[in-house]
Amino acid sequence: MEPFNDLIEATDDGCWHSINEVSTKGSLKKLSMTELMKFLDILTENNFVEQSDLEIRLTPPLLTFTRNIKWTERAEKNTKHTFLFWG
Repeated sequence: MEPFNDLIEATDDGCWHSINEVSTKGSLKKLSMTELMKFLDILTENNFVEQSDLEIRLTPPLLTFTRNIKWTERAEKNTKHTFLFWG
């Protein structure tokens, strides 16, 4: 899951990113270009990412999903701190 998480972190702004740029992020650096392309092809086939020439981006549903998770994690973190402060 680490390559998937690193890919999401590298592309969670909704913009197009070059495959070369993404290949330098986290655990994705360990993959050969062939392995990375196979990984991206699988994600594209399952509608997690979109590919255009040598660029990729998260699909809108996955982007929304990841943003909702981040929002929920921040809300939970803030709630815990509030309870600690007031409790």
